[in-house]
Amino acid sequence: RQRQMCIRDSVYKKEAGLGIITLNQPNVLNALNAKAYEELYEVAELADQDDGIQVLIFHGAGRGFCAGDNITDGDLLKKRTSMGAYQYILGLQRVFNRIESIKKPVIAAIHGAACGGGLELALVCDIRIAAESARLGLPELKLGALPCIGGTQRLPRLIGTAKTKELLFTGKLLPAVEAERLGIINQVVPDGRELEEAVSMANVIKERSSLALHMAKAAVDQGRNHDLYTALEIEARNDAMLFDTADFREGMLAFSEKRPPVFRGR
Repeated sequence: RQRQMCIRDSVYKKEAGLGIITLNQPNVLNALNAKAYEELYEVAELADQDDGIQVLIFHGAGRGFCAGDNITDGDLLKKRTSMGAYQYILGLQRVFNRIESIKKPVIAAIHGAACGGGLELALVCDIRIAAESARLGLPELKLGALPCIGGTQRLPRLIGTAKTKELLFTGKLLPAVEAERLGIINQVVPDGRELEEAVSMANVIKERSSLALHMAKAAVDQGRNHDLYTALEIEARNDAMLFDTADFREGMLAFSEKRPPVFRGR
């Protein structure tokens, strides 16, 4: 069964336990403006609270994933004081932080350009699958600005500070294969196959217990902000919390009975 909701700059489709959010401003390569950010927050809330969705996928309509912020509509160029700009940027970070905090696995299916805010959107997803011809980068310094929605913080956590600085300072756009080698991209696929491969992976993931997926994601995301021994405590706590669930008992029983488990998220 398929359900689809159009907001304005995005389309949220639900089908067979998957949620697909398609950025839908192809005439500007899905560049983001203030309204688009508001919609992203809204659909992230909807998807996170929807028990019928087990995995979420972000994709872009048209020729690219997302070309970053739309600087041609004047929204980002409105005169602001430094404090006004600071508050505006915090609002953008709130949107991407909300996407990152979604309890379910989130996959970015990338084609064409994923630049600036587009790459920063991909970075808050758990897994990134890219078409061979995709290009990724943070070109903001060419405009006299900085990546401000996590690019200077999330990217070095993936690839280290030296390589991040190189990409920031030069504004270089990475081919998908090089981005995979660096660890930004999980998988590179033939052009036109990125969404298909994301759906295929999502269909494998959704067979897992939704409770275990939540706890596993939380263990990784919370643990990376702590020292090893504190992170191990988080890991132990999250695993122990699963022992009283019906899904855990079903998983153990299915293993002993040599059959696929039927998880119900309880």
